[in-house]
Amino acid sequence: MDSPSVPLTSLGNSSSLYTNGIIPPTSKGITVIIVDGILMFLTIFFTALRISSRRLRRQKLFPEDYLQIGSLVGRK
Repeated sequence: MDSPSVPLTSLGNSSSLYTNGIIPPTSKGITVIIVDGILMFLTIFFTALRISSRRLRRQKLFPEDYLQIGSLVGRK
């Protein structure tokens, strides 16, 4: 994707240009990133517990288990 024709500047400080095209997140953006990381960790943790409990009880995985694994793999 081409870079924008207008240079990206920081909020409130027009002398600082972001030349790499990445704007640093605001304080709310950092909070969203942290919460997303925590929720992703919890999702992986509880999915692993679910799969291990099925293995310990010698049960086969059901379609919803495969869908949950697929959703974790497909996430960016």
